[in-house]
Amino acid sequence: MKNLSVLVILILVGAGLFIFSCSQNNSGNDDAADDDSGTDDDNQDEPYIVDTSNSDCKNNSKDNQPDDGIKFEYEDGILTVIHTNVEYNCCLDRVDVQMQLENFVIDLYETEVVSAPCDCLCHYDITTHIANLESGTYAVNIYVYGELSVSGEVEIP
Repeated sequence: MKNLSVLVILILVGAGLFIFSCSQNNSGNDDAADDDSGTDDDNQDEPYIVDTSNSDCKNNSKDNQPDDGIKFEYEDGILTVIHTNVEYNCCLDRVDVQMQLENFVIDLYETEVVSAPCDCLCHYDITTHIANLESGTYAVNIYVYGELSVSGEVEIP
């Protein structure tokens, strides 16, 4: 009788642990891309960067280019932010852009990627497309080398 009681207790404890472990794996954070962020990578309800691109080198003479600036376009639910005339290495591979958004302030952090640097600078336009922004007025700040380069304001209908 004692052996039967111990067996029943072990079965109940095992079943409880199994149920508990299964419920822990169903948290909604599927993190399918396994980027170690711990967040649901398939959740596209939050604002996110759709893609980024950079123009070809416009001209390596600073005398012919105005200071960097910012332009906005909004179409089909996508905000396009164009950072104009920003100076990067002439042998640029690409510019990576990271975004932080808090209280209608969009901070974009540009990082140049150069596999074989050249001894010259060029002006580029960096284009960033952002989706899923709610309606409102946003301040947009663009940082280059960790410092504020340019800022502007845009209304999302």
